[in-house]
Amino acid sequence: MNQKEARAYAEQLNQDPGWREVLDKCPCTKTEAEQSPKFEQSQLFVETYHPGAESAFRSTEATTYQHSVLEKMHVGQQCTYDKSGHLITQGPGAGTPDSVSPEYGTYSHYTKDVLTHKALGHQEYNQTWTPNQGDNCGTRFQNLNELKNATINPSEQSLNPSSPNVNSTQSHSPSPNF
Repeated sequence: MNQKEARAYAEQLNQDPGWREVLDKCPCTKTEAEQSPKFEQSQLFVETYHPGAESAFRSTEATTYQHSVLEKMHVGQQCTYDKSGHLITQGPGAGTPDSVSPEYGTYSHYTKDVLTHKALGHQEYNQTWTPNQGDNCGTRFQNLNELKNATINPSEQSLNPSSPNVNSTQSHSPSPNF
């Protein structure tokens, strides 16, 4: 898949973002993911496609979704965790939803998700394949450089990774979810 084809596919997916909304939320910690019947550990290519992630979990079953533009989809969730076992929600280490779950079809997952990721790069890819934020887990950065480029927005009490200034290296702890 080339970049033009990847962008066209992303545009189609964005016309009906409901495919991401039907997915289970990622557990906030690796321990919670290990205990959840909805997720199973999946370490295949984690370091290649999610640098900085220590572990990854995927949905145990594909979720069927009737997309308004595309054919019926069989989607899945991927959650990645740092060395401390916290959900990564930003940056290249963050897990991303699958427009085709590997549980449904490995080849289709490779052509629709993996090759698209290769063509677009993680920043553009993550605009459509948005990393799941879990259920009130808080923002987790995979490294201090991302945290240094963030600011705390007092009105929302959250980190904004696109803001240019930060003077604190304080990290958010999660609340007790290709």
